[in-house]
Amino acid sequence: MSMKKTCVWNREDIVNIFEQIKIYYRDSIKIDDFVALKLVAEGAEPFEVLVGIILSQNTSDRNAYRALLRLKNVLDDVITPDRILSIDPSVIINAINVAGLANRRLQSLLELSRHIKENPKFFNDLKNLSVDDARKALLSIYGIGYKTADVFLLMIYKKPTFPIDTHIMRVLKRLGIVHEDMGYEDIRKFILGVVEHNPEELLSLHISLIAHGRMICKARNPRCSECPINTKCCRIGVQ
Repeated sequence: MSMKKTCVWNREDIVNIFEQIKIYYRDSIKIDDFVALKLVAEGAEPFEVLVGIILSQNTSDRNAYRALLRLKNVLDDVITPDRILSIDPSVIINAINVAGLANRRLQSLLELSRHIKENPKFFNDLKNLSVDDARKALLSIYGIGYKTADVFLLMIYKKPTFPIDTHIMRVLKRLGIVHEDMGYEDIRKFILGVVEHNPEELLSLHISLIAHGRMICKARNPRCSECPINTKCCRIGVQ
């Protein structure tokens, strides 16, 4: 299999690769495979979307959505801070355990609910903040990390940021576009320095790279022979 002889990429090459990936997955991506996208499409309130993203941490989006539906069921189909804070915590744990890490997620949901109850205008204020200030506001809440904050801001408020998950990180490092020792923030800033800050295009690239990591550029046994960009991949870390 031919591959790129060096791992030196210029901006034009990177943009072209990203466009190829977006085009390749354009017709195969399903909203149901992304819990935040699904909730936004269903018209969920920002609080419910953020709860869904928290439930998706370190698990599949399908498990997260199952946990969310179970949570809605015990909350009488209304996910609000008041409802979460008024119910027995053990009931919440039982509802969300399908997503794993139930005790940790419970604490995140309780802290988020308390924060929103104490700051009822939080979401209205958030949408008017700059990307950096909005990220800081979200990151100040227990259980919300960089990825959760960025997914929420991009999908709910169309703010120009770029969430990085394990699939995206793996794909970019295998391609040789980013260095193996680069972490979340370094990669996010690098991508934002390469692509245009169009929220719709950022979202398209985000879900396309995830799809590529899930379907072809897998953590184990990547399907390189089926990859649409295999002739340009440096295959870093792939035997």
